[in-house]
Amino acid sequence: MKQNYFTYNSYLKVLLLSIGLIFANSCVNPDDLDFDRVAETKWNPDMALPLVNSSLTAADIITKSDKDGKIEVGTDKFCTLVYQNEFSVKSGGELLALPDQAMPQQNGNITPLAVAAFGIAPVGGTASYSYNSVVDFASGATPMDSILFAGGTLSFTTASTISHDASVTFTLISATKNGLPMVINTVLNAANNYQSTVTIPVNGYSFDLTNGGSQTNKIPVKMDVILTKTSGGNLPTTSDKISFTPSMNNLNWKRVHGDMGTFTMSTGIPDTIIFSAFRNSIYTGQIAFADPRVIFEIRNQFGIPLQVDFVSVKGNIPAPNPSAGDFVVTGLGINTPLNVTAPTLAQIGQEIISSRTLDKNNSNVRDVINNNPYFFITNINFVANPTGTPSSRNFITDTSTLKARVRCELPLYGKASNFELIKEFDFEFKDTDAVESATLRSVMTNGFPLDLEMQIYFIDGFGNPIDSLVKSASNRYPIKAGVVNTSGKVIAPTVVTTDNTIEELRWKVISSIAKKIRIRASVGSRPATDDVKIYSDYLLGVQLSARVKLKIDLKNK
Repeated sequence: MKQNYFTYNSYLKVLLLSIGLIFANSCVNPDDLDFDRVAETKWNPDMALPLVNSSLTAADIITKSDKDGKIEVGTDKFCTLVYQNEFSVKSGGELLALPDQAMPQQNGNITPLAVAAFGIAPVGGTASYSYNSVVDFASGATPMDSILFAGGTLSFTTASTISHDASVTFTLISATKNGLPMVINTVLNAANNYQSTVTIPVNGYSFDLTNGGSQTNKIPVKMDVILTKTSGGNLPTTSDKISFTPSMNNLNWKRVHGDMGTFTMSTGIPDTIIFSAFRNSIYTGQIAFADPRVIFEIRNQFGIPLQVDFVSVKGNIPAPNPSAGDFVVTGLGINTPLNVTAPTLAQIGQEIISSRTLDKNNSNVRDVINNNPYFFITNINFVANPTGTPSSRNFITDTSTLKARVRCELPLYGKASNFELIKEFDFEFKDTDAVESATLRSVMTNGFPLDLEMQIYFIDGFGNPIDSLVKSASNRYPIKAGVVNTSGKVIAPTVVTTDNTIEELRWKVISSIAKKIRIRASVGSRPATDDVKIYSDYLLGVQLSARVKLKIDLKNK
């Protein structure tokens, strides 16, 4: 009878080849390989294969696939899940638009003294007179004290009934630029039929509309006229005049002061925050936060005191979810208007922040949040000058904004029940006839103050489970919470090591179809009556290694 034999060198070659085939045909992340950890298992090192070596933090678990929320970590490493949204309520340009100005005609009759002087003057001689008027600036229901213009034009259309040459100067002493008043010059003569229109830009000019400090929406205009006698014209009488019609067009303003009055601004479409953590399908359980907060932060650049009225604040779960419905926030914090401070003249351009926090002490916001709504919807209105215009008057600039930020802070302090999390890892092996069986060792390190029940699935390329490490779904292996001190903080993790052997035929199916390993954990507070806190240095460690038993044919020499 021929004896089978296998030399040491031949055995070593087959062993190395088998290991090489497994690694060459697997999707194992080199960063996840930690041979020191494999050595710690005290298995036969010749076939111990590290498959997964990873750890999950609170951010990995809570905000997985959550693009809307983020984990903020305090100086003590305590974690808070934050959702927020900021929206612009109004800008200065949206709040006030200036109409074109079609001002009435002003008539500057020649004075008796000018008539007398002109009558005795020789040809080429002159006589002068002045005319003062005040024109109205139309701004609707907004009494204005001053305007600094960023664009637009001012025109003077002038006509004379005096058939002699005239040089006309318009001076707007209340319209200044670089400290100098606005001056407009024009000439009336036979060549232009004693008519003219002069247009100048108003950008950079500041118009004082108080007419000396006691009025609003007034523009004083002084017209100075120098008449030059010509040879063919009739002598003027006191019924003759030089008239002018001002107009302003395409006006843009940079800063406005005045009485904006009491009016209401609506935000329009209600602001909506998406609570992705509650919408994600992997979160099938219930999260109860001990102290959630909703902060309304108003950033005001308008020189207008405001009042925020909370029209509606609610959580919402849409149909067809069995828990569908609205969860309305009530309480003193929501029923009392929020007073919004305005910047002073010395603070032009600055944002003045006013805020209101809704918490368990002034509202039912904890109950609303603990219904785990998919959406948090707020609808607020702003009332300008709620108690009337202050003595210092209002102002706005073209760059002024009014913004609102809604910030939902969910400190990771509370309870969790039937709360599931999922983590997937690449895991792809090609079937080899050399494998007789595989023993998978899982080492789970629970650094959270929460009990876990774990199950590991093998997943095909379409995301479907084809097998589980523990055959019975009811046989998930429990992992107790980490050891906590009297303050409720974990001081030592709980480590659970489990071995599961997969026989040859079952391994062939897994190794030929599986593309990923899915680790699924059901999380719950223990004991259920205790609130727990989550810190950023808490870790859930996941290690998975395989010990592969090979079939080796030993041949007799």
